[in-house]
Amino acid sequence: MAGGNFESFSLLDIYQLEVSTQTTALSDSLLALERNPTDAQLLEALMRASHSLKGAARLVGVRIGERLAHAMEDLLVKAQHGEVLLGAAHIDVLLQSTDLLRETGTLTDATLESWSAGQESRVDALIANLHNPPARAVEPERKPGPPPAATPELAPAATPELAPAAAAPVKDKTLRLATEKLDSLLGLSGELVVSAAWMTEFSTSLLRLKALHGETTRALARVRESDTAERRAAELAACESLATRTAGLLSERLLRLDNYDRQMSALSRRLHQEVVAIRMRPIADVVPAIRRTVRDAARSLGKVVDLDIVGSDTLVDRDILDRLEGSMTHLLRNAVDHGIELPVERR
Repeated sequence: MAGGNFESFSLLDIYQLEVSTQTTALSDSLLALERNPTDAQLLEALMRASHSLKGAARLVGVRIGERLAHAMEDLLVKAQHGEVLLGAAHIDVLLQSTDLLRETGTLTDATLESWSAGQESRVDALIANLHNPPARAVEPERKPGPPPAATPELAPAATPELAPAAAAPVKDKTLRLATEKLDSLLGLSGELVVSAAWMTEFSTSLLRLKALHGETTRALARVRESDTAERRAAELAACESLATRTAGLLSERLLRLDNYDRQMSALSRRLHQEVVAIRMRPIADVVPAIRRTVRDAARSLGKVVDLDIVGSDTLVDRDILDRLEGSMTHLLRNAVDHGIELPVERR
């Protein structure tokens, strides 16, 4: 990780992608495992995700990430072998560990060393809690360090209280693009290139029309200059022939231009629809963060809450979804806090 050569940045990019993918898988599976702690498939998926993160962290030299992922993997292997039954306290610590691993995916070469130094005690506490979780795990105190580089694609596990929109800093945004979407855009761009070449050819063909127009104008001048009826009739016939040829060529060019206009309109609509589709995200993208918020709120308040989401495959523009996420988590947190009774009150 030391230095700033091309190879290290390439490895770091791969690590950030791996962290994004695997921490999302960890969060989703841990929330599901809490409802079914003996699910062998969930335990296997969790163990594989933590193992992948351990290897990726070792590859790029993120030592604290390697240590924490290794401790998580050990606990999950024990759960697979039936040596430990993962309860809510285990899930607390595993989720907190996932949060820290997610933070490592936002680091740069410049921030890794100083940030890691400030997190050692936090990692030690998390590893200790993984071996012996308290009744209700408390997030170890975070020591301040240089802020990691922002990666907007990584949604935070818990959404903070809403702040005025004007106070939010403007961040660069990145977008992951499925290969089939990229292939579709490349196909459309290729059609545009072909269409642009056709327009060049069409513009050249208009020069012929311009030449015919010039010949017709000169023929009309000769008609006016004719000094005999016979010559005037001959020049007029030549003029009419040129006019007919000009009208035919103009009609053919207008027809081609009309066809081109229809093709370009259809192509531009397809391109616009494709770009809009790329910007669309299913609501399911923010569901894990929302589930985590509801789970943590219920756990901290000693309440029992099930979150049932219908229509999570609905597509929404990513900017709108980013704005909605904060509002939705805020509403749900308040619903857990003020709208759901304690178990004893409900009974």
